[in-house]
This record gives sequence, C-alpha cells and structure tokens, in this order.
Amino acid sequence: MDLFRSPPEALVALRLRDWGLTALIAWLAPLPMGVTALLAAWPLAAVQPAWSATLTALGFTLILGPVLGLAGVAVALALSWGLLRAGFGGWLSFALTGGGAAALAQSMTGDAAQMGLVAAGAAALLVVRLILFFLRPEIFTTR
Repeated sequence: MDLFRSPPEALVALRLRDWGLTALIAWLAPLPMGVTALLAAWPLAAVQPAWSATLTALGFTLILGPVLGLAGVAVALALSWGLLRAGFGGWLSFALTGGGAAALAQSMTGDAAQMGLVAAGAAALLVVRLILFFLRPEIFTTR
C-alpha cells in the first residue's frame, strides 16, 4: 500500500452511487457519536459535573454537525475526486490535503487559535477515503 499514490484507474472504478453513499455516510456519521456522548453524559452528571458538561457540549455539537457540515462534505468529496484523478489516492495524500484545506479555511476566518481544525480536516478526508476503501477496496491496492 502506497502512502501517496493510487492506481490511475482508481477514479474510473468509482460510480456515482459510491460517491453518493460516501457523502451520505460522511454527512450523517456524527449523529450516532453525538447520541452516544449524550447518553454517557447523563450518568456522569451527579459524579463528575464538569465531564458531564463537556460530554453534553460534545454530543450536541456532533448532533448539530450535519446541519452545518454539508458544505464540508462537498469540499471533502471534491478534494477526494481531485486526488484520485491525479493518482494521489494514498493515506498520507488525503491527510495532508484535508489538513491543508482546513488550515486554508482557518486562515481566511482569522482564528489561528483553533489548530484542532487542521486535525479535523485531515481526519475528515481520511474518513472519506476509508468509506471509499470499504466500498471499492480494489482501487486502493497497488499491484
């Protein structure tokens, strides 16, 4: 498995159905994680109120993520398509591109204190690649 490259025919093997399913999964994936965080926060309220408050905030953020995150999914799919078209479908290519896109978006907003967004951008593109890998594993294997 190559960290940077993918076979040139990788993009051709992906169908519109694969891209649509990837978009749907990436868009809705935060929902169950948010519900899980909220369910974990309730029993902690009596024992550790600070942890409970943190988990509650995380849970609501993850639940509301899909409402605001559709544009991010569109950007992630466009970047993924571009990487695969150029033959750069490796794990590291996706991580660096996602982190770079998040850093660029962050620099435009002027909020340099939120460096966690760079890691989130890298993770988002890696999740998209992982979903595509589960749908079509043959396009990410090098011969």
